[in-house]
Amino acid sequence: ERDDVASIIDFLKILKFFKGFADDLVILTRIARCLDIHKYEKGDYIFEEGDLGDRFFLIYDGEVSIVKTKKNKEGEITATATLVKIFRGNTFGETALDNKGGKRTAGALASNKTTLLSLHVDDYNSIITTYKTLLRNEIRSVLSVSAAFVAWERDRIDALASIATVQNFAANHLLLKAGEPVKKLYIIKHGVASMMKVVNHPLHFNQMKERPQYSAAGEEKPGLWILD
Repeated sequence: ERDDVASIIDFLKILKFFKGFADDLVILTRIARCLDIHKYEKGDYIFEEGDLGDRFFLIYDGEVSIVKTKKNKEGEITATATLVKIFRGNTFGETALDNKGGKRTAGALASNKTTLLSLHVDDYNSIITTYKTLLRNEIRSVLSVSAAFVAWERDRIDALASIATVQNFAANHLLLKAGEPVKKLYIIKHGVASMMKVVNHPLHFNQMKERPQYSAAGEEKPGLWILD
């Protein structure tokens, strides 16, 4: 238990790295409770190139430089080249998540007074495993009530749920264009999709005067559009 969970959850929600969990308070709370806080002064090394990595880091406040260094025979740093500077909301050290115990390909040092949050790879993997299980159950629920799969057996739906992916789209994002080859089947998990089709007016006229006239009395003329 920690007294800063709420503020850390608010911070996690704005991070691109955790975008997939933004609406899942249970997962975000679990992540927040696993994060460790580290404070560094300007010039402090967070880790050096070649160090073994088992954590990845989130910049809560301050500035971090990702650097390449040269060392002499005694192992002392003789030259430092800054590759990039990153700030609040950025993450680094993610390679440790894919290769536990792998060596850092670059160093990281605090460019200014800096506060970091870090997550151990074991905690991260445990959280992700739980998240994937919950997500697969949600997908299974959506598939089981979909008209396309309502008659499917449970094992077939389970197999489909295991390979289905979840994609998030901003409002007004174009999913498909008419005439393009179909490569995916989209099933709405949450939100609204609009289907649009460009069609020509069913009647063609050479001159404006040939257009039919609409009477104020509302005479019924089958085949005419409501919008001329």
